[in-house]
Amino acid sequence: MKVHKRSSQATARSDERALFAKMVRAGEHDILFVPLNTRTPTPADRRVQAVFGLMLELDGLYRKLTDYKRANYRPASEFNLGPELDSPVSKFFRDSTMSADFYRFVEARAELNERLSRYTAHPKCLITPDSISPWEMYLGVDAAEFLSIRAIQRVAEAGNLDRFRRCASCQDWFLARVDHQHCCSLACRQKLHRSSPEFREHRRKYMIKHRRDEREREKREMVLARINPTTRRKGK
Repeated sequence: MKVHKRSSQATARSDERALFAKMVRAGEHDILFVPLNTRTPTPADRRVQAVFGLMLELDGLYRKLTDYKRANYRPASEFNLGPELDSPVSKFFRDSTMSADFYRFVEARAELNERLSRYTAHPKCLITPDSISPWEMYLGVDAAEFLSIRAIQRVAEAGNLDRFRRCASCQDWFLARVDHQHCCSLACRQKLHRSSPEFREHRRKYMIKHRRDEREREKREMVLARINPTTRRKGK
């Protein structure tokens, strides 16, 4: 059983790395993170950020509700269901301690679908006597905005929305390649490490030892050179 588990995890990591590499090759990596990390967002950037925030929220609620349902859900026959109820699962959540999360899930899903409805695309004929490419895809919004939403969707389709992280150092969004990754780059990871209390305490102790060793070294050099340390400090 352990062999199969490791094999499954290795396959998942391989799929995630392949998706990330594919996004970088296709240029989607920059298309995705530029609107999320810009310091001066345009209206289009804010729309992308709103969709992104809703998708992350929904993903978190979905995982939370699914875990609760898996642990507590019982067969529908145990409920006294009426015709006005949508489904046994809806009834289950509405009557549980997760009702607030369930209602927020339904609300956020409706809001997300409303926002996504603006991102339409369809083929459009542009044929003219001198046209080279008479057909192209017509987008209802700016191409960069549409492609940013599509890039987020690709990550969601792969089940990797939980890999979106805010860098613990610079606070930019990034897509983690491994579960334990918390910084977007080596520079940010080193900066975060240097600012930690543990590193500062280590640095303080190191400097105390370094200064002590330097003083001892100077004394040894003075002795070897047959110079009186006291006289030397006074400038004699």
